[in-house]
Amino acid sequence: LDDLAALRNALPTPRKMTALDYTLGVSLIVVHILALLPPPTRAWRLVRAALAPFIAATWVWLGYVPLSPKSQDRWGVQLLFCCFAFRALEHLVVFTPEFEVYRLRPAPPTPPNGKRGKLIKHARHPKLEPEPVPAPWTWAKLDWATSLWWSWRGIGWNYAPPLTESQMRYPSAYDTPRAQHLRYRALYLLAVYAVDGLAGSFMHVGMPQFFISHTLTYAELDTRQRAVVSLATVARILASLEFAHLQLGLMLVSIGGLCGLKGELWEPWGWPAMFGSLQDIWRNPGLNYVWAQAWNQYFRRMYQIWAWVGLGEGILRLPPSGKQLKTWVSVPAAQLAPLAPPTPPASPPPRAPRRAGLWANLVKSVLVFTFSGVFHDISSLVLLLDALGRGESIDPRHVISLAPFFIVQPIAIAAEALLVPRYRAIKRARGIPRHGEGALLTLAERTLGFAYVWVWLGWTAGWFVEGMARLGVW
Repeated sequence: LDDLAALRNALPTPRKMTALDYTLGVSLIVVHILALLPPPTRAWRLVRAALAPFIAATWVWLGYVPLSPKSQDRWGVQLLFCCFAFRALEHLVVFTPEFEVYRLRPAPPTPPNGKRGKLIKHARHPKLEPEPVPAPWTWAKLDWATSLWWSWRGIGWNYAPPLTESQMRYPSAYDTPRAQHLRYRALYLLAVYAVDGLAGSFMHVGMPQFFISHTLTYAELDTRQRAVVSLATVARILASLEFAHLQLGLMLVSIGGLCGLKGELWEPWGWPAMFGSLQDIWRNPGLNYVWAQAWNQYFRRMYQIWAWVGLGEGILRLPPSGKQLKTWVSVPAAQLAPLAPPTPPASPPPRAPRRAGLWANLVKSVLVFTFSGVFHDISSLVLLLDALGRGESIDPRHVISLAPFFIVQPIAIAAEALLVPRYRAIKRARGIPRHGEGALLTLAERTLGFAYVWVWLGWTAGWFVEGMARLGVW
């Protein structure tokens, strides 16, 4: 407790948010984008590296000093701004975006077999091709850098997360009319507001002993009460994530329609649903699918760069896994524009990486989820420091409130990785083809997997639900 008090006294005193704070945040975004306009020469990369610590530190400062009106916003803003700090370090120091990432664009319709004739169009799911990195100091490079910053999930880029079936359908398919997309997403936003309001009312009226006064602990709740408080917590977390995503998407897609802009920021296909549907999880039951695809992917890139690749493959020297796309080009930066990564003719052929085994991937999964838990508990620390500043009594152990929920997730994922391949081998040995099971066996597999997902998440949710409540988020 003394250490927390000393930390609280050493940090700047939080205060009410002002218009200057908004101006400073917008300025950081502009500086970050403008830093990507010059060619990635050694001199300009040094300039980027010099700017990065100031940008990152200012984001952390903006997340801590200006107080949000609500504790829930305080918790979420701190996480988001810390993510922006990591993105500044990634784009301006750790990697050179011109060499490491590239944007995807729909390929133009082509005649069949390269011959003249009727064009083949793929309006709903068009074939995508790499977009050449624009030349420096151009409007095209400004558009490229703007998209790189604002595409938080990487939609339209080579590092985009795999989307579920429902996320690729209406209202975010390539052929969805803009007006229909805006109308559907606006109605969905109203529904999210309603769900958030109902969940908030339940917390303050139906279960204030748990969420507000904290006179009732999670261990004292019966199974039904645990299920209800968990659903209310998840509903408000999902709603808080949806608010930013929906409002930003509606604004940018509307601007794209008014100004005739094209691309992932301005068209409906660049704003798929934040989460997969229950139907997706029913068809693909498993914790790995839930966390890798169905859940939101806001922080996926950060986890991949700093935990999976940085800690796992960089420091621990574990073999690489996943898509190892080589986008580096051995040409001067000024000649980047006419080239289309990942492997133009001027590039040396990429070496085939050593394939990662089950245990290597398990270790990297543990690193990712541990990183995620510690990252989420940054906001736990901030809320505890706020309570300490108000003169409230706190328990220092609550600094680690949310991490346990994340740290135990690889256990279930490892169980899947061990058992599912063996089960499939047994089916093959019995002559049952993959994707050729009968309706009864498919129903049994999906029911068992679906139940496994929700029983596990329900059992481990206690750490997260109680942690959020005792931190005073609600």
